[in-house]
Amino acid sequence: MKNQPDVALVTPQLTVGIFYNNAKTQISGRAIGILPEEANQMFNMESYVVEGNVNNLKNNINGILLGSGVAAKMNVREGDNISITSSVGMTKVMKVIGVFQTNNSVVDKTTAYVNISFAQQLMKKNSSYITDINVNIKDYNKAKAYAPELAQLTNYKAEDWESANETYMAATRMRAIIIRFVSISILLVAGFGIYNILNMTVMQKINDIAILKAIGFNGRDVIRIFVSQALIIGLIGIVFGVLFASIMVAVLQNYYVGGDIGYFPIYFKLSNFLKGIFFGFAVTFLAGFIPARKAANIDPVSIFRK
Repeated sequence: MKNQPDVALVTPQLTVGIFYNNAKTQISGRAIGILPEEANQMFNMESYVVEGNVNNLKNNINGILLGSGVAAKMNVREGDNISITSSVGMTKVMKVIGVFQTNNSVVDKTTAYVNISFAQQLMKKNSSYITDINVNIKDYNKAKAYAPELAQLTNYKAEDWESANETYMAATRMRAIIIRFVSISILLVAGFGIYNILNMTVMQKINDIAILKAIGFNGRDVIRIFVSQALIIGLIGIVFGVLFASIMVAVLQNYYVGGDIGYFPIYFKLSNFLKGIFFGFAVTFLAGFIPARKAANIDPVSIFRK
């Protein structure tokens, strides 16, 4: 798999069902055996470590990297010892080399990382025994299309990240659709507001428009006047909208929601601002162009007769 042109990283993994021994009680969980350097390169594990260092796992065969929830339940910290029992009855005393926090309560309250060789000892297996192979391809968007190729190559089931997180992806797509429809609705409402303003302006200024056309203004000049007015209104709205949106994003980024989410999951994304500006100008242009065409087609003679 490492020799495939689209593959960036490959690392093995061994998942072991374990019990964390806490006095007379046992807490069920799982230990994931990894190659620390490869796993850190693939998953950027060091960004989740809140105590200790993930590299300490490489230097300590009996080391264990605990989830923050497990560490809290066991009342242990970096440097303490902890006893675990595997699903096949193997009991070992481990040294806590660090604590990680992913803000996913299920993971943090059950999971620990150990060296893959030590996980094989816990399962009483030899050095060739693993349960999973994690593959990182160069373009993650191609994972779904590339999974069948890896399955054919290895004769094992290959599951892409989209299929593994199908429920989450469906919820994400649903939220994106709702946000788009809400945004389009807001823009349409704003566009109709501008249209109504300019349409009333045309009706009120119909005599002035007739005079302008009588002294030499043509239809394009009239259209330019009203479209310019619409775009100025749109520009003012866009400036205040961008400022307000920036302030709201900055405020929400520092709002702690709690639970697995932590801080409110929002961030600055320039492409979203640019899309909003583009559609804002497009809507205001159309809202100004429609009444402007009506004004351009006014016959000054018929207006003077009235």
